[in-house]
Amino acid sequence: MIITELEYFINGLEGNKQKKGWNYPTTKKIEDAVCVFFGYSIEEIKGTDRQKDLILARHFLWYVLKTKRARMSYVGIAKIYGRNHATIIHAVNKIDNWINKCGYSDTIEMYNELMQEVNKKV
Repeated sequence: MIITELEYFINGLEGNKQKKGWNYPTTKKIEDAVCVFFGYSIEEIKGTDRQKDLILARHFLWYVLKTKRARMSYVGIAKIYGRNHATIIHAVNKIDNWINKCGYSDTIEMYNELMQEVNKKV
């Protein structure tokens, strides 16, 4: 299933072309957007609490970092957030599956709203 807003963002940020590619948002800007959107601090997201909504915020953050931030590596994301790379792979695959394969409308809507917040930070 192709979602136009998702495809648009996946292909790059509007008006941010540079000579050698897209100008991706920084890790800090993505973190800020996720924190504002989900209502958690970065310390909470980096922490180990297993609260359901917090886990969702954490997984969305890692998904956006992997798919939008110049395609950061799983190991790179894992080092930043003190996790094992397998944890990051699982989270990214889970969110990707929800958005692109299952078509969960609430997840897609949440993702689109989050991407609008990220775009504001760029």
